[in-house]
Parts: sequence; C-alpha cells; structure tokens
Amino acid sequence: MSLIAAILLGCATNYIVTPGGKRLPSLTNVAAFAPENQKALPVISEYLSGNGEQPDEFYVEVGYTLPKSGLVGYHLWHISAFSKKYKNVMGNPGGKCRDVYLDPAQTKVVSISWWQ
Repeated sequence: MSLIAAILLGCATNYIVTPGGKRLPSLTNVAAFAPENQKALPVISEYLSGNGEQPDEFYVEVGYTLPKSGLVGYHLWHISAFSKKYKNVMGNPGGKCRDVYLDPAQTKVVSISWWQ
C-alpha cells in the first residue's frame, strides 16, 4: 500500500465502501474479482504504473460492456475520494477517479473517461 493510501485509510485494506454503500475491492486484490475480470486488472495496474500512479490507491467497480464497440468499462475510485475533507462533495473531488475501457480482444487500455 502506498504511503498516501495508508495515511488516508489509517491501515491497509483490500476493500472500501462507497458513499452509496457499495463494497469495492482494491485493484490489486485480483482474487476478489470474478474470473472473467481477473485478466484485465494487471493490465489496468500496468497502465496506471506507466503513468506514474500507484495501483494500490484504486478501488474498482466492474462496469459494463459498451454495445457497439465491445469495450469493457471499469470504474476506478481513487482513495483520495474517501478523504474526510471530501465528505458530501459530489463528482471527482480528488481529481483522480475515472473510467478505464479495455478492449478484451487486445487486452489493453484503449480509452479513459475522467469523472466530473
């Protein structure tokens, strides 16, 4: 766990609960995901690492498959969104939450959508 995640959470955790009550596993807790999603998680982690980010600071909600393209979306919640200073703030207060879309045929990140 990165220092930022440890400070914000106060301890290491493999799950976090969203304001809406959803229990989300850590991106790095691959075993917590359904087998059909496990292959994508290291790809997302590698993408984040390649862009100077810490994969262990993200929690994942498996999204949906886009009908026309077949891309699979993953909602990435950054640990900063759960900071006490952002309690009751809508949107993407920490500026790091996003959706990542993977092409399952190529097993690579092909698109990112930042939350507003």
